[in-house]
Amino acid sequence: MAVSWWPFGRRTQDEGTPDAQAPEPAESPEAALDLVEWGIRLGMLGKPELAAQRLARAVKNDPRDPAAHYNLGLALDQMGEHSKAAESYARAVELAPESVDVRVNLGAALLGSGNVRGAIKELKKAVEFAPDDSSAPFALACAYLANRSYKKAVEAFRRAVEADPGDPETRFNLAVALRKAGCPDLAEIELRGFLELAGDRFPEHRAYAERTLNETSPKEETGGADDTT
Repeated sequence: MAVSWWPFGRRTQDEGTPDAQAPEPAESPEAALDLVEWGIRLGMLGKPELAAQRLARAVKNDPRDPAAHYNLGLALDQMGEHSKAAESYARAVELAPESVDVRVNLGAALLGSGNVRGAIKELKKAVEFAPDDSSAPFALACAYLANRSYKKAVEAFRRAVEADPGDPETRFNLAVALRKAGCPDLAEIELRGFLELAGDRFPEHRAYAERTLNETSPKEETGGADDTT
């Protein structure tokens, strides 16, 4: 569950779609920036293995470049190497502690690697660091869902809704958490809100919402591990 994607934010201008045939920049100690940009381009083209190769060289050239570590983490995440991605994100957090994206993706990578408790710990820090950012509580709520801490997931999703009330995906996930927490009536309200916001988007989510709203006696798992983390 990587929340943010390319790039880290080293460029200020919009360069459009990357050119798959663009020549690779020369590799040298002073070419670390070029390697980062080339890795980002490859990642955007759906070539994470090649992106990781360039970005690993960028990290070697400049170990204190947070963009190199962060984007290497993104490439590793896309490859399914979530534990290695978490290591790259953790280094990027040390170098760029002000970046919410880095913190959120660290938590997401830990969650993807199966370290649910570690993910919750890091995502709590992300929420504290950026209380008005919707991505951090959203990711924390997903970690709580994975931990079967449904009531805490509801609280975190509600915080994400407060930060971004117009996001249909957050409303949908809040509804799922409410059903699992044993609150089908409140979940119904959120599902109707999701349908209003989603329009014609998210067909699979819409199908679930419409099917759920047509049920007369929904039966969902309740309880969970809310007191464990």
